[in-house]
Amino acid sequence: MNWYILYKIAQHSELWIIDGFNDYCDGDVSDQNHAVVVRNHILGLRDLDEEKYRNLTDEEMDEAHFTDEELGVLNGRYDIRQYGLKHLGWIKINGRDVQIYGIDDSKLREAVNGLWEAYQDDTNEMSFNIYDEKTGKYFLDIPYTDLERMTVADLLGYSSRRNPEAEERARYR
Repeated sequence: MNWYILYKIAQHSELWIIDGFNDYCDGDVSDQNHAVVVRNHILGLRDLDEEKYRNLTDEEMDEAHFTDEELGVLNGRYDIRQYGLKHLGWIKINGRDVQIYGIDDSKLREAVNGLWEAYQDDTNEMSFNIYDEKTGKYFLDIPYTDLERMTVADLLGYSSRRNPEAEERARYR
């Protein structure tokens, strides 16, 4: 995919940063969304695809050694985004919002690099919000030009008790 298409996807959709690489997850534009990426990862660990998974016998299910969380994801009982963040250590980007589970300097660097990959030169004109799922802390409106030089300790100046996601959900109730 050319960089401009990836840039446009990143502006309006969700992507995962997985081990330093961006995986675009907009089901309206590509053939996978965030859920498909997580499901494929879990199944791929066992050399399975969706069809093979659906046709597993009880004995084969036992032999596959799925965790309770993995089965929850595969059967729609566990929040897929939460699983990707918490159990896989992936970083989620949705527009200008970055979600990390347990932010540290290494995860912050990975997020900064992923943002640059997604937005290229326009990144320098943008600011981002970071949410640490583990601690519940929000760091709001951080210019990328500052973010690329920061450590986690430097984020405290951008800290907020405000919960933008909860506010967004409340608007649609």
